[in-house]
Amino acid sequence: METELYPTFDKNFSHEEKLPKMFEIEILKLTTGEYRLRWNGVFIGGTLVKKEYDYNGYRFHDVFHLANAAVMHWSPVFRAMI
Repeated sequence: METELYPTFDKNFSHEEKLPKMFEIEILKLTTGEYRLRWNGVFIGGTLVKKEYDYNGYRFHDVFHLANAAVMHWSPVFRAMI
């Protein structure tokens, strides 16, 4: 029996509805200075725009959605992105 360290919010979902247990997201910098997320060779989500004049790190906030998906197996935003 596998012991979970954290709650698995999709444990009662069908296989087709569960988020992958493991996944890799690439953060690619485009020649325009913008960034895009890529999963399994497909761009997901919106363009992350580089704003050096107002750098607050917000453009990378999707990392929190990805962390929820990776740790808790639940993120409505990540589910929508994929």
